[in-house]
Amino acid sequence: MSNSEKEYLKRLSRDAEEAVELFSNEGQELQERTAVAGLLRVLGLDYREEEITKRGPEPIDAWFRDARFQVTEILDKDRPRNLEIK
Repeated sequence: MSNSEKEYLKRLSRDAEEAVELFSNEGQELQERTAVAGLLRVLGLDYREEEITKRGPEPIDAWFRDARFQVTEILDKDRPRNLEIK
């Protein structure tokens, strides 16, 4: 196996570990902030990442300035969660 192949496999393994961490319960806050950031980009709003925060009581998942968001995952019927990373 060449050095470039070894490096590729190393990066692939690291990326897979990061994906598992992101989609775990511990990564939930980052998931929620990432979803809000995606919405803001689609809406064409300028923002800084530090403006998207987790504060205050549930069910509010993320705040952006004065806006509050509750991020909900909606799966297709009979589709297991995290299918892509298992």
